[in-house]
Amino acid sequence: MKNYLQGLAHQQFGFPFSEKAIPLYGLITATGYMLETSSNYLWDGQKRGKSDVVIFQYTFSGQGKLEYEGKKYNLTPGQAMLVKVPHDHIYYLEERQQWEFHYIVMNGREILRIWNYILDTVGPVIELNPEGAVIKLCKEIFFKAKEGEIDNPYKSSSYAFQLVMVMLEEVYCDNNQKVSSHSPVLQSIEFCEKNYMDNIGVEEMALSANLSKYHFSRIFKLQRGVSPAHYLSQFRLKIAIGLLRETEKSVKEIAFESGFNDANYFSKIFKKSLGVSPNEFRKGGIYSY
Repeated sequence: MKNYLQGLAHQQFGFPFSEKAIPLYGLITATGYMLETSSNYLWDGQKRGKSDVVIFQYTFSGQGKLEYEGKKYNLTPGQAMLVKVPHDHIYYLEERQQWEFHYIVMNGREILRIWNYILDTVGPVIELNPEGAVIKLCKEIFFKAKEGEIDNPYKSSSYAFQLVMVMLEEVYCDNNQKVSSHSPVLQSIEFCEKNYMDNIGVEEMALSANLSKYHFSRIFKLQRGVSPAHYLSQFRLKIAIGLLRETEKSVKEIAFESGFNDANYFSKIFKKSLGVSPNEFRKGGIYSY
């Protein structure tokens, strides 16, 4: 893995800027290029204070370990670890191993909001293009810090927002297939499309995404703009509409084939959503939905 800081001394820089003059919603507070060789290197996300910060840590060589919400990850060259503090995670170095990396620490409510969105979608470990915009900006941030050019909170804030924006661009625009394969929300949508005829609800959708019902519902609404229950109901209605248009099946048959266990409930939901009953829809030739 290409090391964009190769040849430089391992060192760290901090930026203890105050936000009192003008409220800023994102700052870089520290950056560093490190080589860890001791198994004493361990950070517990629940024992680092109560201040909200986010950490980006990109591996050049060696291997670190991350335990995140009960799941274990190997942190290998070319991968970036994304975590926030305080949070249920630890990352560490095993015995007889070494880990060389570049880290950037940021704070601010807007940075945290965007970070949560990235974490909820792709998880805490992502592959990054070594020639991509994220890595190029990380290199620039380190060199600017080294030269003492991040010398006021406004430059710090500018770099913080640039970093999360180029990260969003690289992750979401350049790696849509990767996002799709890791997104719990998209996993749950695929589950709905395959199993809508069965007796499934939000709990089953959450299980398909390997998330708690509460956490799943929160990120689903964040990403899709509606609750998972509403999404499932609307998806079933679209199936029902197709059957009403294309078949002569009874309303009761269509209700069951689209995943509604009760024909009366189906008719009630249908009319609430479209303003007409299933039979009226069929007779009236309404095709705008």
